[in-house]
Amino acid sequence: MGHKCRHGALCVDAVNGYTCICPPGFSGLFCENPPPMVLLQTSPCDYYECQNGAQCIVVHQEPVCRCLAGFAGLKCEKLITVNFVGKDSYVELPLAKIRPQANISLQVATDKDNGILLYKGDNDPLALELYQGHVRLIYDTLNSPPTTIYSVETVNDGQFHSVELVMLNQTFNLVVDKGIPTSTGLSSLRQGTERTPSGFHGCIHDVRINNELQDFKDLPHQSVGVLPGCKSCNICKHGICRSIEKTSVV
Repeated sequence: MGHKCRHGALCVDAVNGYTCICPPGFSGLFCENPPPMVLLQTSPCDYYECQNGAQCIVVHQEPVCRCLAGFAGLKCEKLITVNFVGKDSYVELPLAKIRPQANISLQVATDKDNGILLYKGDNDPLALELYQGHVRLIYDTLNSPPTTIYSVETVNDGQFHSVELVMLNQTFNLVVDKGIPTSTGLSSLRQGTERTPSGFHGCIHDVRINNELQDFKDLPHQSVGVLPGCKSCNICKHGICRSIEKTSVV
């Protein structure tokens, strides 16, 4: 006798009729209903590749990379913070025209009194450095006594401080922690003091030249003793850091 069982269901005779025994997942009097479609649970992060050890999290159904300290960018692809722990360690920035006008900004954290933050050596050498805990700018045209500008603020407390240098034609503005600008023009220069250059020990973060964020990963050259991110280091011997396990200053 014919029956209406579907999808391979087993037809079992019953009183005055028959019963359909459905295969797993099927339902209905005649097993006419197939199993419900099951969609695999997916996350927006499944195909979003965060870089440099970053964690992907979902915010408003969109993937967002949670960067490790020192990295930035949509996928944490940029290294924007470095820690100088070696003796005379340095990074080399790409050659940029900073005259006759330029804007250079950065953040610095150190507990040292002295050290070179930025040095430009060519026909008009320029040095931005720490001197007795203050920020000092020295500019030398080679044709006249050097310019020297000091910040009022001190920056050697281990916390991050902002430093901005603005050069416009023949005028320099040095601003620390968004305070009152210290400025001078070439007509009012005073002779600089004798310099004792030394390597910088501490962290530099968010370097911008003419508002362009500098990616330390893309720099042409950097010496040993330059680490990504920022961790404090106060036990050094012969310029080599022996402990960087203390809490980050960022």
